[in-house]
This record gives sequence, structure tokens and C-alpha cells, in this order.
Amino acid sequence: MEAGKSKVAGTASRYFCHTCRIKTDLDCYHCDDCEVCIEDYDHHCVFFSKCIGGGNLYYFWGAIAMLLVNFVLIATVIIFDQLGEASSVGKGNKLHQQAPPSLGVAVEEQLDTLIDTMFLGGVG
Repeated sequence: MEAGKSKVAGTASRYFCHTCRIKTDLDCYHCDDCEVCIEDYDHHCVFFSKCIGGGNLYYFWGAIAMLLVNFVLIATVIIFDQLGEASSVGKGNKLHQQAPPSLGVAVEEQLDTLIDTMFLGGVG
């Protein structure tokens, strides 16, 4: 039996969380980071500052999938931008001697800002 939980007299399917002071089901777990009991607890996510389980597990995996899709799209944009710059080198067009910052640089700056916000500022 987990610490902080005890069986409620007369019910085999209920526990009492002494920290939250509520009756909980067998599949509930008290998260010490969030200070709440969560049903079907999977883990506490430090990036979202939330417990993952129960009703938000599919949303968590959806967010992870969309993050991976975004990384692939950003990498694709950067690669195509670099390929476009490499193919235009040496063409000698005097009208475009001073090119504006590339899309790849702008995307990299946005990605750096996002990562700094997630790891330094926190999301929550």
C-alpha cells in the first residue's frame, strides 16, 4: 500500500488520501509536485508543469506529436532555404548584392526563443 493512503472501512475499491483529505479510487495517485490526486497517473511532466494521466494522456501525446511535426517542418524550411542560397551563389546579380536575412535565420531565431522560453522561463 502506498504511503499516505489507507483503505476506507467497508469499501474495497476506495482509498483515502490523507494529504488531499478526499476519498479516491484505487487507480488514483497523489502527485507531490502538483499536490493533487490524479486518476490513471502516468507521470508528472516538467515541461507542461502538469500531471499526465486520466483525461489528458491523449492530449499529451498529441502535443508531443505536433512538436515533432513542427521540428520536421522547421528543419525542412531551413534545409530548402540553405539549398536555395547555395544555388544562387555566383550568379552575379548586382541588384541583389545585399540580400535580406533568410527565412532560415528567422526560423532559427524563433526556435531559439521558443526553447529559451520552455527551458528558462517555463511553460505553465
